Amino acid sequence: MTTARSLARTALFTALLCVLAAVTIPLGPVPITLQTLGVYAAGLFLPPAQAALAALAYLLLGAAGLPVFAGFSGGIGVVAGPAGGFLFGFIPAAAVISRLSSASSSGLSSEKDPSLPIQITALICGCVIIHLAGLIQLTLVGGSGWRQALAAGVLPFLPAEAAKAALALFLRHRIHRV
Repeated sequence: MTTARSLARTALFTALLCVLAAVTIPLGPVPITLQTLGVYAAGLFLPPAQAALAALAYLLLGAAGLPVFAGFSGGIGVVAGPAGGFLFGFIPAAAVISRLSSASSSGLSSEKDPSLPIQITALICGCVIIHLAGLIQLTLVGGSGWRQALAAGVLPFLPAEAAKAALALFLRHRIHRV
């Protein structure tokens, strides 16, 4: 059963993804953004279906042409372009992070916080999903080989991903205490 509260949480994280995409650092064919911070947070704060729905709604808003992707871009061309795989990866990544981190259906008001190693493992899995989906599309659409796509579209981003995952964990624990 869908409640107003669960819809509001899902919409909040969709909006968070839109806002975080505005923070962009150009780096080759795929820019560094804070979008994955939003995906990680959705996975840590929402139940799996809501986390995936927030990412799906974000993808659909952008595909419909709203300028919610990196660099205030939007449209089906972005989704079908070299960086589109990363966007598609947001959906399963958010759900997997949520499922693996044992986020309860009560979300922000969870009584039991999952262990830190479990949450870190969940975030690593989510990061792998996002970057694997991105690597596949970058290779297929970008016309480069696997090694070149890995070197240009994945490896340079891993330090930033670690920082964003750490920030998401920090926020989860700070908010959970409150």
